[in-house]
Amino acid sequence: MDNPLLTYKFKQRLDQLKSILKREPDVLEGFHGTAPVNVVSIASTGFDKGRRAGQAYGAGEYFAKNPNVSVSYSRGGEYMLVCRLSLGIQSSTPENKDGDHIWVPGTGYFVIKEPDQVLPQYIIKFSGGQSCYGGPVICHKLESALAKEYCTKVEDEIVPVPQNQRPCVMSREAASVLWIGFLHAHLSDESLRSDVEKFLQKHAGAYMAGSKIQIAKGHYKKAHVILKIPMPRDLVHKLNRVPFLENGMQRTVCVEDAHGSPGQKCPRFIAGYCRGQNLRFTHPCFCSHEVRATQRATYTLEPIDPTGAKYAEISDKFMASAPFHTGHPRIVGIKAIKNDTLSRCHAEYAQYLRNKHMEEPAVQELYHGTNGNILQVLYQHGLQPPSDTLASPSCPVSGSKGLCTTLCDNTCKHCTEQHVWGRCHMYGLGIYLADMAQKSHRYTSQPKAGSTGRQTYRMIVASVLGKSFQIEGHLKNGTCMHDVVNVRALDEEDLEQMIEPCKAGARTSGVGASIAGLDGSTWGRVVSDEYDSWRLHSGRIAKKATEGIRWKWCATEELSAQNREGTAEKSDLLFVKGLGDRCRPGYSVVNSEYIAFHPHQCLPKYEIEYEVV
Repeated sequence: MDNPLLTYKFKQRLDQLKSILKREPDVLEGFHGTAPVNVVSIASTGFDKGRRAGQAYGAGEYFAKNPNVSVSYSRGGEYMLVCRLSLGIQSSTPENKDGDHIWVPGTGYFVIKEPDQVLPQYIIKFSGGQSCYGGPVICHKLESALAKEYCTKVEDEIVPVPQNQRPCVMSREAASVLWIGFLHAHLSDESLRSDVEKFLQKHAGAYMAGSKIQIAKGHYKKAHVILKIPMPRDLVHKLNRVPFLENGMQRTVCVEDAHGSPGQKCPRFIAGYCRGQNLRFTHPCFCSHEVRATQRATYTLEPIDPTGAKYAEISDKFMASAPFHTGHPRIVGIKAIKNDTLSRCHAEYAQYLRNKHMEEPAVQELYHGTNGNILQVLYQHGLQPPSDTLASPSCPVSGSKGLCTTLCDNTCKHCTEQHVWGRCHMYGLGIYLADMAQKSHRYTSQPKAGSTGRQTYRMIVASVLGKSFQIEGHLKNGTCMHDVVNVRALDEEDLEQMIEPCKAGARTSGVGASIAGLDGSTWGRVVSDEYDSWRLHSGRIAKKATEGIRWKWCATEELSAQNREGTAEKSDLLFVKGLGDRCRPGYSVVNSEYIAFHPHQCLPKYEIEYEVV
């Protein structure tokens, strides 16, 4: 569901809670069962305080951690909602009067008092929940809405491009990548690509052999033209003066060196950061950049209440993928990471995605394991996409930390040697994240000695923005994706040269398969074998001795990507599908991973400190 008004109210309430709490509010997801007749109403106008009933645990809307709880509240229907919940101050009494929410550990209920702290996100259709009603309860309005992709939005108006195009300031001798804009956003990518190709073939045909044209969308559309033959500066400037036919209409466009020019104000400085700042050899940016907003940022680590809903959610999910490859984890503590500057940059990046996609960006919480020596840098500046340059031992910023790539930008006089593939950064120079703590633990290094004498590790939980483009298969060679610096750089032709397609095997038993109760209810996906039982991703345990008595196996894919987008150009993240037992070490992965390419796309929100025994 995408409801801009409800999203606006939810975000407005988040801002209010942030002001009250003096930190980013905790956000989680809950299931809500309701009669089918209520689904369209909730999707359209949200939850209504006047329709509450059966308030056993205080006033508010009720959400379950476990979807099986919500089935009985679906009133014989086959639908339930998944809602995003924001948490402010937890009430001290069951009446829910001195706070905005209650967490009921015994039942796994979240009770949210204010409707604006609830954002309906998804409608799930299920089967097997209506047995006591004799058959599914049907709401024809809902069925019709779902069949026709129900929408109350009006069509977007045509937004004219600025009459005065941006001037070309290219000063370098030649350009290997061109930026062409601004183009009308309402025109199709295919139409604009054709117009750009005709324009360049007519006025610069000698430089077009082997070139590639990509169309990208923000508030307006723009073209990136990757050239095999660098185009001289005089010709680039000339292209700004010759006529350009866009959808049959004559105008002029700005044609610019996409790698920028010294002294130029950077047009790619999104949310206070340009991806080309720490690239020296692959896709650098040579513009003059402002001092980063995080340069003087400060942060604090604040312990989370161990009895609260968010602590329970984080710890249950973290422990669900145990044991790790080095042993069994034990949580020492969970802290919230508070950095107002980073939060503001993250909000700016979310606004950038809203302008780009004309809809609210997808959000999910993912794990990030990294070098413990640089956590203070990440908590100040955000998670950093890797550079294409080695960290020099003589560098006062990046040296002697056990890093393979530099933390510096491309102006550093010490870090000047190109980084090459060495079984790292398999799928590009990005920020690697996972939805299983077990996977991120493999990348968590440089632990410290804890109070017990054991080594303690620290793992980050980050709020990550954007839709994912899925890759499923083996690398054709280990180095082929090493220099990828953003999702948009990939197209079907590139992927055919890089990836040998391979579907993840459907598991019918063991790790990767799912377990269901004998009544058909899904218990969860198996993430580890604990000798006499199976541990599920939901945190639940299935005893092996009760197979066929209480539960049975049901086939499922190893993992699936959330918030997927069909093309790389319209995506913000890479999702590399885990291939399970079909994995080829060094060429594919067992468990899935996500890759982001901008630091403020990922907001570090929580730190999990743990031991491994």
